[in-house]
Amino acid sequence: MSRALPSLVLLAASCTPPGVSPPQLPEDTDTVPVDSGQDSPPGDTDTTWIPDSWAEPIFDPPGGGFVDSVEVTVSSSTGTGVVMACTAPPGASCDPEPVSEPIEIEASTILHARVDFDTREGDLHARSFVSMTTDVRAFSSPIPVMVFWTDRSAPSQTTEAVMGLDLFEPVEDRTRLGDPPSDSGRVRVKTRGSSSGHMSKASYDIELWQADSEDDRPVELLGMPADGDWVLYAPYYFDDALIRNHLGYTISNRIGVYAPRTAMVELFVAGGGGQVSMNNYVGVYTLTEEIERAGHRVDVTAITPEDVTEPELTGGYLFKRDRAGDDEDGFWSGEANGAYDFSYPLAWVDPEEAEIAPAQQAYLSGELDSLAWALLQPDHRDPVSGRHYSEIIDVDSWIDHHILNVVMKNPDSLRLSAYMSKDREAPIVAGPIWDLDRSAGANDERATDPVEWDASGWTWDTTAVFTFGWYGPMFEDPEFSERYWDRWEELLVSDLNSQAILALIDELAEPLPEPATRNTATWGTANFSGEIVALKAWFEARMDWIEGCIATYEDPRACP
Repeated sequence: MSRALPSLVLLAASCTPPGVSPPQLPEDTDTVPVDSGQDSPPGDTDTTWIPDSWAEPIFDPPGGGFVDSVEVTVSSSTGTGVVMACTAPPGASCDPEPVSEPIEIEASTILHARVDFDTREGDLHARSFVSMTTDVRAFSSPIPVMVFWTDRSAPSQTTEAVMGLDLFEPVEDRTRLGDPPSDSGRVRVKTRGSSSGHMSKASYDIELWQADSEDDRPVELLGMPADGDWVLYAPYYFDDALIRNHLGYTISNRIGVYAPRTAMVELFVAGGGGQVSMNNYVGVYTLTEEIERAGHRVDVTAITPEDVTEPELTGGYLFKRDRAGDDEDGFWSGEANGAYDFSYPLAWVDPEEAEIAPAQQAYLSGELDSLAWALLQPDHRDPVSGRHYSEIIDVDSWIDHHILNVVMKNPDSLRLSAYMSKDREAPIVAGPIWDLDRSAGANDERATDPVEWDASGWTWDTTAVFTFGWYGPMFEDPEFSERYWDRWEELLVSDLNSQAILALIDELAEPLPEPATRNTATWGTANFSGEIVALKAWFEARMDWIEGCIATYEDPRACP
């Protein structure tokens, strides 16, 4: 139910009564004729003149927190039209009414507003105004802060919630919740993660929503390209250093291989409709781009269920080897009648499984089968199509993806969260990397020792990186092997040099000691500074060991 608004007063530029000339626009305003929808006498042009750029509501303040109450003025960006507004909880709608006086808000709400002109309604916009306790309103941090709230229950392991969002960014190197937010509006929030989904510190999948629908609201967040789909990853039990995903993805992007962009934030999540208090503080999180098809993310051509003939049929697809999601079957291909043993199926990512046409699944499965059979042949050519495996996959991407997982000593690499894509009339690309919380000396026994390629020799659930799946026969191909170790040598004197990685760790950790102290107090995690020291020592040992193996052994895989 919407909150009552103050007495309604029409603005000067109100809807035009019959027989009265429309309001005059500024002389420098471009105008376009628009059909008014009314009958006209024969020979007359039935138009109403409106600004070329439609007026938008201006909120002052533009969302954010307050303690007792806040007065919000909503005006037209062009000074014309009728400002319409109403308030509602995040998951509800309301019917805007004309307003011209400040709106007093005394409890957390979403303020909806638009600017109408004559008989035409403007686009609806929404801002979140959230009631805070005094100490939360005074909260500050060296990193950005996100506040989620709802009048209903906060999201749980089995539920999702429509919430208000306010994002605060540093001003002069400090974020203050008393300052205006850089983004404010509605967001759908649900918990995520296969193994981490049941941890106390939850990770979240978030969709920024439009004011009046569940459609995405693409926004640039913290310097990252505009999009509506994001992940808030919760560094917790395995990663007391907080930055393993942040670090691994940054390394990938620095060597020229796309991985999700990231930013560290502190987070409040509040349900129940009361004031947001320090009891709603949930710690340090990594705001991360969701892996999806987009020009600024995984850049492959969009495909529709109707694209069932070539060349449209050939892409683009985004898929992964992983556990199948709820209500999904996944698919199996590329096994070559049991020559390869994959523990998990392939899963559709974008498009989703329900959107894939049978011809599209058959096509991609056929490509993966061709890859598998080609790798088994002495000449590495598919016996049906005659194609060499290097014509089916982008070899350089498969090399870089493997190296990135080996650098991090990701024990689940290649067999879980193992993303791949295929653009239209293009080879299959490996990556991007994902889910590195258990890597690089994390609190997982499979990742603790820096001086071994992987822990497959003493645990049953670790990827054997040089023999797993299709990589096994690739490493038996002298041409692939030479290219692989040449790429290592190139990277070890640049972005994978141990000193470069240590400097990057320092850079990423620099603003975090203060937020990490609050995170530790909330979750009882290990001392952050000590964890960063240990992380740097682990990488120094690992990169020195890898450099020594490559310098010493003709086949570095034999390095003990």
